[in-house]
Amino acid sequence: MNQLFQKEEVGILELNKAKVAWLQQQFAVQQLENQIQNLKGQLENLNGGTSITAIPEEYPVFAGLTDSDSIWTEKLKSEPQLLQIQQEELLAQQSLQLEKNKVLPNLAAGFNRQGVMGSYYSGIYGGLTIPLWGSRGKVKAAQSQVEFQAQNSLSKVNLARAQFDREYRNYTLLRAKFTEYQSTLTALDSEELLLQAYQLGELSFLQYFQEIQFFRQAFDTFLEMQHQLYQSHTSILKHQL
Repeated sequence: MNQLFQKEEVGILELNKAKVAWLQQQFAVQQLENQIQNLKGQLENLNGGTSITAIPEEYPVFAGLTDSDSIWTEKLKSEPQLLQIQQEELLAQQSLQLEKNKVLPNLAAGFNRQGVMGSYYSGIYGGLTIPLWGSRGKVKAAQSQVEFQAQNSLSKVNLARAQFDREYRNYTLLRAKFTEYQSTLTALDSEELLLQAYQLGELSFLQYFQEIQFFRQAFDTFLEMQHQLYQSHTSILKHQL
C-alpha cells in the first residue's frame, strides 16, 4: 500500500484506512495467540502440571453417529446415571424379598444335654417361631416401595430418553447444515478471485478488504458451527469416556 501511495495510485485517506485495518487485524491475531497460550496452560493444569508437547493443529475428523436406538442401548448399559436408576429399582426388590423372608416361620431343632446336682439329662428339642403380624405390614410397605420405584425409574428413564432424542435431533440438524456449509465454502475460491480483482485494479483496497472480511466472517461462522458439532457429538457419546 505504501508503494501504491508513493506511485500516487491511492490517496492518503485510503492509505490511512489501510493502516488502521492492518492494525486491527494484527491485534486480532495477537488476541488469538494469547487465547491459545491460555488454553495450553489450562490443559497443562488438567494434566497434573505436566507440559503437553504434542498438541494437534487440527481436531481429528469424526465419523457420523450410528442410529439413535443403538446409542441409547449402549447408554442404558454403561451411563452411570442410568445404571443408578436400575440399581435403585433392584435394591427395592431385594428389600421386599428380605421382608418376605422374615414372615416365614422359623424352625429350630437339635440335641441338648444339661447337668443338675450331679445328674445329667439329654434329649432332642424342637421349636417353631411365628413372626408377629407387624412383619406382614412391612412386606406390604416394601411391596409399595417396589411399585413406586418401578414407576419412578420408568419416569426417569423416559425423561432421559426424551432429552437424548432432543440432543440427537439437534446433532442431526447441525451436522446437515455443517456439511452443506462446508461444501459451499470449499467450492468457492473467493479470496483468490478478490486478490486478482484487486491486483487488476478492479477493486480499491478498502473494497477488497471489506469483501475479504465478509468471507472470513463466513469462515468464522463455519468454525463455530464445527465447534458446536464437536460438543454435541461428545455429549451424545459421553458414556463411552
